[in-house]
Amino acid sequence: MPITAEELASISVMDLPSAHFEAIGRISVNYAAADMMLVQIIHDLAKVDTEVGHAFTAHMVVPARLNTFLTLVKLQMTNNAVMVWEAERIAVQFESIASKRAEVIHATWEHNRTTGVVSKSKVSARRTLVMSLDKHPVEEISALVNEIKAVTDALSLFHFVNLPWRGPLPVGKSATQVAAARTLVRMKIEDRYHAHLATLNAPQANKARKRAHAEASRNHPKTRPRRSCNPACSFLRT
Repeated sequence: MPITAEELASISVMDLPSAHFEAIGRISVNYAAADMMLVQIIHDLAKVDTEVGHAFTAHMVVPARLNTFLTLVKLQMTNNAVMVWEAERIAVQFESIASKRAEVIHATWEHNRTTGVVSKSKVSARRTLVMSLDKHPVEEISALVNEIKAVTDALSLFHFVNLPWRGPLPVGKSATQVAAARTLVRMKIEDRYHAHLATLNAPQANKARKRAHAEASRNHPKTRPRRSCNPACSFLRT
């Protein structure tokens, strides 16, 4: 049955319930914080000033930032399989929230003021055209907010444990207390890593350890070849 004029008039693409507006806004704000934390880690791992770092990272889309993050971690932490694993875990989660955030932020929303139902439309044209309109309760958006916060927290702790502390110490905290907190966080990450290994069977665990060892050997400064793409700079080769 064709939609009536009254039904059409009850559907708004501009007037969502305030709870939906708030949840979508929280996604935008919290994701920006997670993204900035990732960027700061990249700058610190690369050992460049913030201004110089932004000259590069400002032009990177999410996959490029994550690839840069993981590459720098493996270069700077060649003998630390735990932190390499943690970085890879964070990267997978970040990629997930980036995809979900894009679906929410770039979606077209509809609010049926008669029924109170809020729907999100999605259009995809990856090799084939897919168009959908699904109900999207505010609880689903709020769940994504919590996912984003979890990734931001993981990035913050990764930075806290592995990179120099910037700025003044937290109010009421001594350098000794900060060092103790850093050790505690590192131990929790190590516990999570070993719990992960325990879920693997013996061949998988050995394979994971060998892969981590191979990457460490390949990226170790003493074994990594130094190459120059410019023949005129052949003196840089060792």
